[in-house]
Amino acid sequence: FVEEINASAGWWKKILYIGIFVPVLEDLVFRGIVYNVFRFKMNLTLAMCFSALLYALFQIGLEKTPYLIVMGFLLAYAYEYFGTFAIPVLLHIACSVIHVIMEQMAVSDTILYNWPLCIVLLLVALVGTSILNKEKKFTLIDSVNKKLNVIRDLSEKIGIENLEIIHTRAE
Repeated sequence: FVEEINASAGWWKKILYIGIFVPVLEDLVFRGIVYNVFRFKMNLTLAMCFSALLYALFQIGLEKTPYLIVMGFLLAYAYEYFGTFAIPVLLHIACSVIHVIMEQMAVSDTILYNWPLCIVLLLVALVGTSILNKEKKFTLIDSVNKKLNVIRDLSEKIGIENLEIIHTRAE
């Protein structure tokens, strides 16, 4: 199904099907059913690992397996951390839409398109989403006060109140 869409559809259909429909369907199966079955039968870390492994093995193309295992784990972690199905679905949609756009821009054959970059993008999205969760408290420690002042000003301007910034060395 995905291969047919990828080969013949225009970019808007690819975004609709590959960027939105497929991630929602995969999350319903792998986070909604598979992960929930595992999490009631074993500890959370093992449940996340096994559901991530099944998610990766279900995909086409073994060259992306390491990225998909990490992505599956992080999506299960986001589901558990936030206690809602919406966050991992939205993160998955964002990653898939970025993937489609990168393919349309023909960067899929460059160094920009590799699974470590995808992991970094997913982690940035996960951390950014975590900071927006007002119930959690975050502490940023750095020895360079100039960087901390920029982050402090930016977080005040966008209204992030759950971030504590400490200027010190962490050794």
